[in-house]
Amino acid sequence: MKKINIKKVFPKFKLVGKRDWGEERLLVLIPKILSLKLLLMKKGKKGNLQFHHKKNECGYLLSGRLKIKYDNGSGKLKTKILTKGKYFYFPPGLVHQETALTDCKIIEASTPHFNDRVRVEKKYGLGEAKGLPSTTKKTSFIKIIVLKKKSKIVAFIPARQGSERIKNKNIVKLFNLPLLAHTIIAAKKCKIFDRIILSTDSKKYAKIGRRFGAETPFLRPKKISGPYSPDYDWVKYTLERLKKDGHDFTHFFILRPTSPFRNHKTILRAWKKFKNSKNTDSLRAVEICKQHPGKMWTYSGKYIFPLLSKRKNGQPFFNMQFKSLPKIFVQNGSLEISKIGVIKNDKTITGKKIIPFFTNKKEGFDVNYPIDITLANLAKRTKSW
Repeated sequence: MKKINIKKVFPKFKLVGKRDWGEERLLVLIPKILSLKLLLMKKGKKGNLQFHHKKNECGYLLSGRLKIKYDNGSGKLKTKILTKGKYFYFPPGLVHQETALTDCKIIEASTPHFNDRVRVEKKYGLGEAKGLPSTTKKTSFIKIIVLKKKSKIVAFIPARQGSERIKNKNIVKLFNLPLLAHTIIAAKKCKIFDRIILSTDSKKYAKIGRRFGAETPFLRPKKISGPYSPDYDWVKYTLERLKKDGHDFTHFFILRPTSPFRNHKTILRAWKKFKNSKNTDSLRAVEICKQHPGKMWTYSGKYIFPLLSKRKNGQPFFNMQFKSLPKIFVQNGSLEISKIGVIKNDKTITGKKIIPFFTNKKEGFDVNYPIDITLANLAKRTKSW
């Protein structure tokens, strides 16, 4: 067996040099293959506006906030702000410049082309800052590639015991499987979830869930498992417990076991819509309301009163044909998607900016009453809907 130089296995860093923006430390150098550096940028300092001919460069922001200017091929500089945990990649030909908005620590991995830089401040009408000079005057530009932090998603399947309308509803047999099994199987087929958690207060439910592939790392406390407990309580509790164990996520899904016809294709369609929607806190599944609130009433004393006191063409909503009333959507229990931040920032599971996900036909079918079991079996057998 070849003897290994232990100094190469655990090298000490070498100070490449003090820079105008801070300090550069060489951690590892593999000739012609890789250099790994630690960059310590001081608040308010910036590097050259430059590009490289051969050098590939990528980085991971250990701490701080970093502003990156870049040209994506338009001839104009654009800006992106990176925070702790974000990545970047500068391929050859990309014009770029980093500015430290706070003190920053950056791990930089690159090909070891140390003297490969072209400064281009003048091309963009900017004054040339201090820094290392260009090594060549040749210029070329290609599009930026910025690696976003990968989404880390947890699926929550809530299944408390003690349902009142159907005894042990979440494990009642449907199509020869416990009801909650259909949701676990659909979640597993998606292959987008880092973890699939069955949130339950029942050891029996937990055992059944594990049999079909869900995790139950801990039971939900009874005090947040009652019929009047809001979802926010158990979601917050579960996320905090998972974080305490070292597990952080960017998004969470709520997949209720009472929607047996919501399959993996439904879930993936919803996730695609959410990913493509900017400036959004959450997504919620909805469908056309079959019982219009314009025809609903409250009761007090001797009389009933319309829930909505609206009119159309001089007539109250409750006297109008259903088709003439404005479309109203009702949420169903098939799925919800939210960014983790809504729990802390808004103290809800949805936040304020909620987009709709319109379910198709039976996707939003909800098992809540004994008759629903009969209807579901009938739909399955006759392939109706």
